[in-house]
Amino acid sequence: MKLFYAASLAFVLCAGAAFPGTAIAQQSPSVDPRIVTKAREWFQRFRTGDIDRSQLTQTLERQLTPAFVAQKRLLVRSYGHPLSFAYMGSGTAGGFPSYDFLVSFPAGKLVESIAFDASGKLAGIDFRND
Repeated sequence: MKLFYAASLAFVLCAGAAFPGTAIAQQSPSVDPRIVTKAREWFQRFRTGDIDRSQLTQTLERQLTPAFVAQKRLLVRSYGHPLSFAYMGSGTAGGFPSYDFLVSFPAGKLVESIAFDASGKLAGIDFRND
């Protein structure tokens, strides 16, 4: 499993609250369903460009520049509509708990990595080709 970049780098992720018509792969019993919901929400936020900065840590808020968000939005949207969203595993990144999700599309796959601080704020997010 690949972990995403250190917390000093901006993490970008697109998460969505719902993917109409998509399947959810079987979830590991060790992942909190609230984490899955947040990961899907942020996937959708990056797809639409609707970044809710009130959910970000101060550090991540500064790192998510408009140019960076636009770059990741273009990447996520280039794959089309997601077919499935599956939890892959967890680890740490920059001292924060992190979670990886495999997002499958007709044109390929992306890995979304997402991290949260102790208060539940988004501390890191990234999308990369699988």
